[in-house]
Amino acid sequence: DDAISHHNQGLAYYKAGEPERALPEFAHAAKLAPRDSLYWNDLCWYSCLAGHTSDALNAGEQGVKIDAGDANMRDSRGLARALNGDYTGAIEDFTSYVNWSKRYGLYEQQGSRREVWIAELRARRNLFDEVTLKELLKESLEGKA
Repeated sequence: DDAISHHNQGLAYYKAGEPERALPEFAHAAKLAPRDSLYWNDLCWYSCLAGHTSDALNAGEQGVKIDAGDANMRDSRGLARALNGDYTGAIEDFTSYVNWSKRYGLYEQQGSRREVWIAELRARRNLFDEVTLKELLKESLEGKA
């Protein structure tokens, strides 16, 4: 009964199209390893993609408390903030991610997309509709988000 096995089971459920079975596994992993932001990050990200936005935000806040410098954690919390209507907070988190992507040569692959998100949120438009969230889920499960 270790965190990694619950995390892996959560990913397996998500890949099988069963997010309602996956999320409790991610939550259990985070509880078993409460100081590991990876588990909070995935709980946040996949909760967003499943439409559990308040749970996502709570997980995002917890993960950033553990490791505010973790760009992926900030990215996930940014999505949770956007979905919960906190555009200013989302912009802050996505900007942090963009800056990180530039430092590590990932801007073209990942950071530039977040720049689009930031522009939309600054215009007070939430582009995270059902279609976009499904795309992000597909990319996440393929390891491209």
